[in-house]
Formats: sequence, structure tokens, C-alpha cells
Amino acid sequence: MTTTPSNSVTTTPSNSVTTTPSNSDTTTESNEGTMTTTPSNSVTTTPSKSDTTTPSNSDTTTESNEGTMTTTPSNSDTTTTTANSDTTTTANSDTTTAANSDTTTAANSDTTTAANSDTTTTANSDTTTTANSDTTTTANSDTTTTANSDTTTAANSDTTTPANSDTTTAANSDTTTATNSDTTTAANSDTTTPANSDTTTAANSDTTTTVNSETTTTANSDTTTAVNSDTTTTVNSETTTTAAANSDTTTTANSDTTTTANSDTTTTANSDTTTANSDTTTAANSDTTTTVNSETTTTANSDTTTTANSDTTTTVNSETTTTANSDTTTTANSDTTTTANSDTTTTAANSDTTTPANSDTTTPANSGTTTDTNSGTTATNSGTSGTNQGSTTTGSNSGTDPNSNPGTRTDANTDTATTTTTTNSDTTTTNRNTGNSNTAAGSSANSGSEGESTTAPEGGSTGANSNTATGSTTADPDGTTTTGVDPNMNENDVTYVFTRTKHFYRITLPAAVAGVVLLVLLMICLRPNSLFCTLMSGK
Repeated sequence: MTTTPSNSVTTTPSNSVTTTPSNSDTTTESNEGTMTTTPSNSVTTTPSKSDTTTPSNSDTTTESNEGTMTTTPSNSDTTTTTANSDTTTTANSDTTTAANSDTTTAANSDTTTAANSDTTTTANSDTTTTANSDTTTTANSDTTTTANSDTTTAANSDTTTPANSDTTTAANSDTTTATNSDTTTAANSDTTTPANSDTTTAANSDTTTTVNSETTTTANSDTTTAVNSDTTTTVNSETTTTAAANSDTTTTANSDTTTTANSDTTTTANSDTTTANSDTTTAANSDTTTTVNSETTTTANSDTTTTANSDTTTTVNSETTTTANSDTTTTANSDTTTTANSDTTTTAANSDTTTPANSDTTTPANSGTTTDTNSGTTATNSGTSGTNQGSTTTGSNSGTDPNSNPGTRTDANTDTATTTTTTNSDTTTTNRNTGNSNTAAGSSANSGSEGESTTAPEGGSTGANSNTATGSTTADPDGTTTTGVDPNMNENDVTYVFTRTKHFYRITLPAAVAGVVLLVLLMICLRPNSLFCTLMSGK
């Protein structure tokens, strides 16, 4: 295992570079009208439109679309910089850690969260893990963020997952996301980011889980950020997968990073965040590979998929799955189960949610995160699948071909538009937890000319129209007789049978009847003393 030593190489001292002054609050107003308040004297502060940099031997600066900068130190690790976006970047959503801040996980870096300090992401934000969903903390379980959640990966922004970086969920720590609850940030607390170490959440630190939007921390599960690969998630664009090693993960672009909204911030003075000889390691040498040939679509009210040989999907009204040989699943309207020797206390909204200290949350090392390769995200709300330990959560969603009209249409003239609905069913394996199935009731039909078949994109549907005459054409050996049915007739039309000879055409059935009628009329008119004869003779 890779352990984050106490007194680690790269240390952010208390009252460090990005610090909110003592006895004052910095309030960041998000696009949704909520506010993020960062307590004073907090070492690791997410400033509004500012840069949070963990210093190291050298800095690589990446400029975001919003004019702010993300500084990624070499051989250092977690750098958070915002560009009007957030760590969980949302498009028209309230997700995420700091408002207007960026979270970058540096390559070969570690993140240590202060011990005995409370980090709370508060309410009226949809950092949801999901709206109206329960937090599931499970060992060897699947983490799926799903359903009615406003957590969207940044619109028109790129999310890059750093190479060679480890993400570790602290042992003996609790993770808390508060809704209208109290956010406590340790004042004068030290955040130690060791170089070439693992990202560790300090022991004895409290995390609050929100009511009506619960966060899931998995024990014995790995949340691995891609090693030696970049994962880019965009809205209204396709996911770009790059192979750059030691690259920066930057999430930007006009998304709402709302830490708090109407929440209380408590400053704990002189609390040190130190990881002393505690081994909380997320997979050392665990590979998270971003798939090639898989489409990642991030849209509002659609599916955002981040894959690395596995699909991590953040969606609205859909399923988001993060796998790493064990998944932590947070589902909408589901129950909260906390396991793995950690205590999670969830309270009602507008109340304080506190998780007891000294609870152990251990993430095993050397576990990989793998999801399906070559799986596409198409049309609307398709699920992301991962195969791991435990029970099975199946999310199925129907794709709709955006270029066709739904339904099955039957015309007079026997034109039938055949609608085929293709359902992309994804299976996520979890431990002890079964998520909700989110099925979009979409269907599509593709119209085509006679005999033409149209195939929808991957994950959509295939529809075919055929306009075929229902009769047969048969020629006599001498080619004199042809029979068939008018392909454009209505069901109440008369069916005529034509017989063609070499010299004349003869219409049978109705013609015979008409001929008899005409003959009778002619005989009536031509009999002696008839009106017709009288008129013709002029008498």
C-alpha cells in the first residue's frame, strides 16, 4: 500500500496561501441563488473565482475558459482551481463542492483532509449525490449516483482525470454532505498534501450526509481516478479521451458549484489535520482506463458518462455508476445503509447531521476500477454498467431516435411504419444494495421509402417502413395474363382482376353487370311507342 505519512513532503500550512481571513466569511453566490460560505482561518479554502494551489517543486498552469487558472504542481497532488465550474461540474445544476472553483487531482499526488475537523457540503445544493435519494455506504458495493439529480458534468467543459494519481477515502473518517445543515471547517487546520503519496481523508474527521440527498462513502471499495489517462466529460459534446500521463483534471464552464446555501459554518480553531501513520489507501497501481470507442455525453436532463474501461455516468433522471471493483450506489428514493465500521447519522433537513468520529472507513489498495469498454451512451438516459462484487442493480432505459416520430402509424393504402424500441439495459453489481431501475418510455420509428430500412445510432432504435403491394404478379408462359392487387387501395376498394389478351381488354364482373343494365335500358327505349321512339320520330 501507499501510505500518506504524517509530516508529508508537501504540506499546506495553516493560514496558507488560499485562506479566508479569520473572523470573516467569504460567501460565494452560485447561479442558482444559493450561497457558499467558507469559514475563516480555514486552511484549504474554496474561494470564489480564485485559485487554490498546493505548492510543489514546479507548477504547471492550465487556463480555464473562465479566465481563472488551475495550477497543478509537479510531484504534488491535489490542486483545486475553479473557473466558474466545480469539482462536480454541473450544467444548470446545483452540484458540487466549492462554487466557482475547480477541483484538480494532480498526478502522483495525495490529499489529506484535516483530522478532527468537519467538512460539510451543505444544502440547497444538488451535489446531490441525488435529489430525494438515500446514502448507501457499503463495503464492496457499487456507487451509483442517479435520478432526479442536478449533478451534471460541466456544460461545454472538459473534465480531465489526472494520471498516476491516487484517490483515498480516509480511514476512520466520516463523509458528510449537509442539507440546510451546519458546515464546520477547521480553523487553522493543516492540510497536508504529500507528493507521490495517496489521497487520504484524515482519521477522526466528520463528514455529514445530507437529508434528501445523501452521499455514499464506500468501505473496502476503491474509487480510483484514472491512472495514466485523461477523462474528459463535456455537455453537448462528445467525451474526448486522451492518453496523456501526468495530466491535469480540470472541470470548467458555467456550472454551479454550490457548497452551501443557507447553511451555518462553524470554525474550529487550531485543529490540526494530520494523518499520522494511518494507512488509508485507494488502489496503489490501480488502473482506471478511459475507454476508447465509447461515447460520453454530458447533457442537462441526459446522461453524462465518464468511462475508463468502465462507465462513470452522472445523469439527470438516469443512472450514474462509479466502479472500482466495488461500487458505492446512491439511488433516488432508496434507503441509506452504512457499513464498514463507520457510523453515519442522518437527520432531517434544516438540522445538523453529524457522523461520529473515530469510525473506520478503509479503502483497500491495489484494486482496479473497470467498466465496460466500447459501450455507448445514446439518445436519452442510458445507464452505465459495471461488474463487481455483490448484488445486482439493473438500470434500463429506452433510447429514442431523435430523427423520427414515435409510435406505430398505419395509413390507408397499407403503409405501415414499424416502430422498434431498443432498450439499453445496463447491469451494475453492488453489495447489499439494489438501485432503482430508471426506464425512459421512449420509442422511435424511422420512415423510409418503399422497402427501405433505416438503422438508428447505437443505443437507439431501428425502424423500417415498407410499402408493398399485397398481390402477386404471375405471367402465363405466353405472357398474356397478369393478376395483382392495387398497392394503393383502401380496404373497402373493389378489387379488379384484369385479363389482357393479345387483341383486346375485357373487364369482368362489374362490366358484365353494367352491360346487362345497359342492355335492359336499351330494350326499354327501343320498344314501339316508347318515349325515346316518339322523340326520335318527331311525332
